[in-house]
Amino acid sequence: MITYGIIFENVDEITNSGGDLIRKAFRLCQERLNKPLISSLRDDTKKVVGYANNEFVLVAKSYIYGEIVSCHIEALYHAIENNLKLLMYINAVDKFYEFEPNECLKVGLDNRRGGIVMCNFNIRLGRNYETPIPELNGSSD
Repeated sequence: MITYGIIFENVDEITNSGGDLIRKAFRLCQERLNKPLISSLRDDTKKVVGYANNEFVLVAKSYIYGEIVSCHIEALYHAIENNLKLLMYINAVDKFYEFEPNECLKVGLDNRRGGIVMCNFNIRLGRNYETPIPELNGSSD
């Protein structure tokens, strides 16, 4: 199936393809977060740009540039179309961040390099995925 130029296939067939960083994110997502991924997202050149399951689309970045991160625009489109979150692994800080893809697309800026279109957005749009959100207990201290 091709959606926005992305090909989906069984992960068992592609865990040795793609860049080292997305493969590392794939492995850590399964080991550290215990979240299985069931499909790969590939661009028109057949390069893996992310992985997906029924909760989120996983992408990876080496580092945060100032306060800016980016991902392949097709990963955002897939997340929006399938009502999924965007989960980004950032290698420099060894953390996963969760984003609302609609918000990223709305405020983000296109970054075109050759035939690849990335979306740049502020890291503050996301939250640390591994840090639990404190529950409100109703008390007013």
